[in-house]
Amino acid sequence: MRGPETPLGWMVDSFIVQRSDLCEATVRNYRVALKAFTGWCERELGRVGTVGDIEPGTVEAYLRHRKVSVSAETALTGSRGGASCLMRVLAFAS
Repeated sequence: MRGPETPLGWMVDSFIVQRSDLCEATVRNYRVALKAFTGWCERELGRVGTVGDIEPGTVEAYLRHRKVSVSAETALTGSRGGASCLMRVLAFAS
């Protein structure tokens, strides 16, 4: 189990390796989603994103940001995929 203070960047490769059932495109999309979320955490929270940041308030703030900072189509598809990816990472961390 990883604690809430574990940086998300440290977990990406472990998470991907454990998910050997994923196709290459899904792995690429997960990496993009995690990079986008951790980058947002660094800009908005002023620190590295952690497992503890995958909680409703922070994820909702991130998704709201996505909706206003990218096109509507990208926000819709990216939000669903990004939230799904974050929830899978959280399950992996637990």
